[in-house]
Amino acid sequence: MVGGSEPFLTYKDLRGDKQAFMDLMLNPEIVEYCLDKLFDFRYEYTIRIYEKYLGK
Repeated sequence: MVGGSEPFLTYKDLRGDKQAFMDLMLNPEIVEYCLDKLFDFRYEYTIRIYEKYLGK
């Protein structure tokens, strides 16, 4: 699982489907912040995997 990311899917897993969509309507700034953090986490994870297995 390297090179792909679905931050909103992860967000929905954490918050539940109904609450995640309510968050989009009621607190979009919080959702945006969380999605940024989830994407950043996955991006760094992917970089580390590539560095480990490609030796860079």
